[in-house]
Amino acid sequence: MNNRLITMIAISLFLLTPYSAYAEEGDSGSEESKPDYIVEPVWDDDVPWSNYIGKPVENSPQFKIKNIGGPLTASEEAACRENCNYWVIINEGKDDGYNLTYSLGTSSDSWKDTLFDTGEQMGYFPRIFGVTDVKVCFDYENPDSVVDESNETNNCWEGTINFFPDLRWFEGNPNGSFDVHNDTRIDYGYNETLGYSDTRSDPIEAENDVWITDNGWVRINTPYMCSVNGSAGPCSYDGNFIQMNLTIDGEEVAFNYPFWTGVDASYRIENTSVVRLCFDPENLIEETNEDNNCIEKTLVNASYVPDSDGDGVKDDRDLCLGTLEGEVVSDFGCPDSDGDGYWDNQDICADGDDGVDEDNDGIPDACDDFIDFGEDGLTEEDSGRLPGPSFIATIGVLALAAITSGTQRKTKK
Repeated sequence: MNNRLITMIAISLFLLTPYSAYAEEGDSGSEESKPDYIVEPVWDDDVPWSNYIGKPVENSPQFKIKNIGGPLTASEEAACRENCNYWVIINEGKDDGYNLTYSLGTSSDSWKDTLFDTGEQMGYFPRIFGVTDVKVCFDYENPDSVVDESNETNNCWEGTINFFPDLRWFEGNPNGSFDVHNDTRIDYGYNETLGYSDTRSDPIEAENDVWITDNGWVRINTPYMCSVNGSAGPCSYDGNFIQMNLTIDGEEVAFNYPFWTGVDASYRIENTSVVRLCFDPENLIEETNEDNNCIEKTLVNASYVPDSDGDGVKDDRDLCLGTLEGEVVSDFGCPDSDGDGYWDNQDICADGDDGVDEDNDGIPDACDDFIDFGEDGLTEEDSGRLPGPSFIATIGVLALAAITSGTQRKTKK
């Protein structure tokens, strides 16, 4: 090989080196450097669809739009911000199929900033029920796509999802304690829109609870809130509204459901009652688990004091616990056979009212054979007796005075 040929090869290699390096760093004409958008599903298959109701949107079943290729040029990004779309296609080709189209042009700037600055962004599935074919695509169907990608065939994800609910109760509060219920809640801080501090439970089944308030009212909480027309929130599956059945001590109790979360059942427990609640009592909604729709708790009023001997006097003021069944007792739970308020072991007159003693001699009138004074100073007993000595002496003095006065008048004449 002559020197001239060697020199030409060397020059050619020198000229090619920077071009190769530049291409590796992202030449817009290189297939490797072009953007490449894909869609990935992001959710927990073990979490049933009902668990997403009432939760913040970021906790709903999601999919991720992700760029696995090179960055967009400035002009490509500007065009995509205004004209790119993504689609959620439900049951494609079936009678109940429909498409939802979302335009980046109407999305928030922050949503788009995240997509283009980090290369990925989350989207959320619409409310779906049952076994559903789902297809999610970003900027697809050449030549209608906006972004020139290295691979135009992987812009969609599709699959079949089992979006059945599991209506279930919170099992972590068996005693129906209001404190336990509150401990499961998370304070998300003051919500300007709501006008109060926003608290929710996590996981969501902690919201599905029943407890008793301090003053004895049964309180039911559930995020499955709805109204008949559904305006208050998602509350139906395949056209069937979530219903609830409430029984207290074995008897069904009517209450206002569907309702907004946290409504009292308009039933007050005076002492203790067995409360049973069931979602979907007629099994109209198909679920992943039909065996956990009910919960049963024994709720005790915090102010309740038992009456262990059943005499009608609460234990906290019963001074004679253990009285026999059927015994007449005083206000303090001690035997009082004649009902005069005096306990049998202190009763002077077993069949009389020990509270009546007109002459205050310590002997109740019912047992007092000699009552000295009544209200008019003379009792019926006194009226049947001879006058007493003091009365006779008084009469004698008056009579003697009258005789003396008459004698004196005769003498003067």
